[in-house]
Parts: sequence; structure tokens; C-alpha cells
Amino acid sequence: SDNAIQVLQCTPQFFYKINLLSRKIAFGAFETFDPPSDWVTAYNRCDALLCPSEFNREHFVKAGVIRPSFTLPHVLDLNVWNDQAKPLDRFPEFTFLFLGTWRKRKGWEALLEAWMSEFSPADRVRLIIKTDKADKAEGDAKIVKSNLGKKEIAPITFERSIFDERQMASLIKSADCMVCPTLGEGFGLPGLQSMAVKVPLIITNFSGCQEYAKPELCTLLEPSGFMILDSLDPIPQFSQKKWPRIKVSSIREAMRQVLSKYEGAQGKADKAYAFSHANFGYSNFVQRFENVMETLYRGGRSKNQSSEWVSS
Repeated sequence: SDNAIQVLQCTPQFFYKINLLSRKIAFGAFETFDPPSDWVTAYNRCDALLCPSEFNREHFVKAGVIRPSFTLPHVLDLNVWNDQAKPLDRFPEFTFLFLGTWRKRKGWEALLEAWMSEFSPADRVRLIIKTDKADKAEGDAKIVKSNLGKKEIAPITFERSIFDERQMASLIKSADCMVCPTLGEGFGLPGLQSMAVKVPLIITNFSGCQEYAKPELCTLLEPSGFMILDSLDPIPQFSQKKWPRIKVSSIREAMRQVLSKYEGAQGKADKAYAFSHANFGYSNFVQRFENVMETLYRGGRSKNQSSEWVSS
């Protein structure tokens, strides 16, 4: 149909596999500065570019995207992601949770070093790691422990269970704090998910997670500068890109602060809960998407749309 509108939710190197229609919109994200030039070229062949964060939209425009661009953040099913999620409640210690794929971009190396340097069994704390490669994660943790010369560390649990969405909400709700020392995100769902179940959050103040990572809502890890890496993970589009430098000491201080001043962290989590539920439900996305369609195909005038949030 000539009236069909195609939304491309894949990176541009896969566009050639798709029968592209004449009317098409791309959904694009990149985890740091300076997105690939061939991505920019591909997006400029589309009617518009949708981005999950204003960070993304801004840097695609700086890189040369001239088509209309819009910020449409990821959203959650708030019937699942809310403070009624039932905790799993399996550990008596104060529990930190790391949730994410086992890639260096997620900051696990610095997190493990910070954990092993800061906490001992006497602190009565536990780190839960939920990742896609639990065996590799456990092996890497042993290497970090050996390199640090540690004999005893506060316990780390590598969660191997497979959870559905409601169980994932329960897993996060069972933690006392989510910790995300990421080097960069297109958006970063785990941080928002922790806010949506009212669990305090520690997260890097950089990239797409800045859509929700505000100082009044969580504990921020501030970059101590930036570094250019030859490769990361390795993923071709990350070659020779700039990433934030997150000090191990910053992660240590943030975790210790949340542990010792939990009332303050929980106060931020209460505000984050209201903020996430006001801005990141399905209805928010529907309204934003309808506005995009009106602008592009039914006579709207706006070329670019950035984020506008409901304050709570």
C-alpha cells in the first residue's frame, strides 16, 4: 500500500535485508558521542528519526542527520512495574543488584573492583549479578579477586534463573539498591525499572539514561573525564569512540553512601517513583507517537521535538 508507513527498529547495517517502503521512519540509538557516518546517511534516506533519548537525538543531529528527529523514550507496563511487585526476599543482607548484559560497556570491571575493595563479610552486604553470561561473570569475578589479592570479600551471587517480566520486577524489588556504572546507554531500561518499583538507584550521569537519571531522583556517578578506546566489547561501531571514565573510588563512595544513609536514598526513590510513573507509561508513548505522525504526515510543522517532562 502506498499509504503504509514502515518503522525500522534495527541498526542501519541490516536495512539491506528489508524490503524498504517509500514512507519509512527509523528508530535509532547510539551509546556515546559521534554515531557512525554510514548510520547518518541511512537515516537521512528516511522520513524521520526517532530516538529513545534527547542525548541520542542531539548527537545524531550534530553528526549530520537533517531529517526531522524526535525523542520518544522507552516506556514500561506500569501494571507490572510498580511498588506492588512482590519481592523475592531471599537474602538477609543489604543487597545491591547489577542487571545487564556482560559487556565491558556496562561497567562491570570497575564495579567488581569497587565491591571487593570496599566491602568485607563484616559489612553484611551482598551483590547480586543478573546477566546473560553468568558463568563468564563468575570467572571474571575470580580473576578480579585474584588480581586484587583479596582473600575474603563480601558475597556475590550470580543469578542464573530465567524470569518472565513480572518475576524480573520482583527480582529488582527484592534488592535494596540498583547499581549501574555504565559507560553509555541508548536509554538504559534497568535504571528506569528500578525507579518504577521504588528501589534506590546508582547510575552514571551520561548518555541516554539522563532521560531519567536526575540528581534529585538517584545517586549519580559523575565521569572524571573521557577516554578514547580503540575498541569496546568488541563492536565495530564502537571503534575509536569516546567514553566516560568512571573511577572505582566513585562507585565505592556511592555504594557506601547509600548503605550508610539509606533514608536519603529511599527519599530519592520515592520521588523517582512518581517521576517514572508520570512520564514512562504506554500512554505517554502513544501520545508522543501520534504527535510525530501528525507532524510528518498530516500537516504538522515541527521539525524536531525534544523531551518535555511532567514534574512530580
